[in-house]
Amino acid sequence: MASPLVARFCRITRAEGPLAQGYLNANYGDLNGALSDFYLMERSTFINVDELKKAGLNYKMPITTTPSFDGPLVNSKLVEVLLPYVEHHLRKSASSSLSPREQLVVYIAAMSEKGNLFELAKRFRISYRLVMPTVLEVSSVINSIFSLPQLTKEKLREVAKEFEKRTGFPRIVGYLGAWSGMVLICDVDGKVIAVEDSSSYWVVRSIENLAHLLPDPEPLRPSAPKDKIAFRFLSAGCTRHNLTFIPYSPGYKCKLSSKENHFNTIVNGILHEQEDRIHLLNAMFPTHTKHIQRSHYKDVLLSYIHVYNLMRGNPKCFHPYVDRYNIPARRWYSSYYATPKDPEADKIAEYLYEKKSRT
Repeated sequence: MASPLVARFCRITRAEGPLAQGYLNANYGDLNGALSDFYLMERSTFINVDELKKAGLNYKMPITTTPSFDGPLVNSKLVEVLLPYVEHHLRKSASSSLSPREQLVVYIAAMSEKGNLFELAKRFRISYRLVMPTVLEVSSVINSIFSLPQLTKEKLREVAKEFEKRTGFPRIVGYLGAWSGMVLICDVDGKVIAVEDSSSYWVVRSIENLAHLLPDPEPLRPSAPKDKIAFRFLSAGCTRHNLTFIPYSPGYKCKLSSKENHFNTIVNGILHEQEDRIHLLNAMFPTHTKHIQRSHYKDVLLSYIHVYNLMRGNPKCFHPYVDRYNIPARRWYSSYYATPKDPEADKIAEYLYEKKSRT
């Protein structure tokens, strides 16, 4: 049963109960403020003057203004890059009163701004009822256009080769980072190549789920074809696991060797860079402030990932507004404590140090 305030709002405006409740909630029960937002955003012309008098309100209809889809917070460069991909599909569906560009602006703002969806609708001066359907429609179109690569042994071998080419460290098939209840598998550029569902931010289960896709061990040196080293993942959020590489730790009153320090320099550099990218992803898409229906939640997040991958290939798309978010302080990563007991890591440390000595 609707509250007396909601019932009065409905009698004044002819709005439906859920919509009336939304406007009242956004204005913390202030009837006058809720009415102002309703007439500004819904562009309704009906008003029950008798009910206004009963409520004791001396209310004046706001001056109707046209919707505005420009401003400093609009990521215009991302709109320009993404529009050619989605414009035809959005125009073809024609299920919205907004143009494809306007739909895209609303979608990008909805996914990237910290405020809730009502505040966003108010800023654009559009109906609150338009925002979520627009987000869902654009998400669906993006997911129908873009896709993540199929994860195979050959794909992971290619990722490992690129990691070694760019960082010098061999046998890394991907970085695993946690975001919005999912585990993301990222390549050396920070692009997401696969997604693992996870009920927590722990990545061990995802690592074990992906173990069967790891390429067969290969030798580091042609001169030692029988001395094969396994492929592994890298992650900042994982304790020691036989399918991950982690830095050495000096432990208590121990000193690392030169080759172990060199190993750590490379591994920590990769971890810092990849973790900063996950923090940026969290800053860009603050999903915790959005009320997305559970049935659509994963589809919307997947569309965000596709957009993020597109942005990684187009650095100008990263909005300066996002770059001002503070990146959390870097932390200590899981380490090999005291005496190292990972013979494969030792072999890689020796291999890396030999390469350094030759240069």
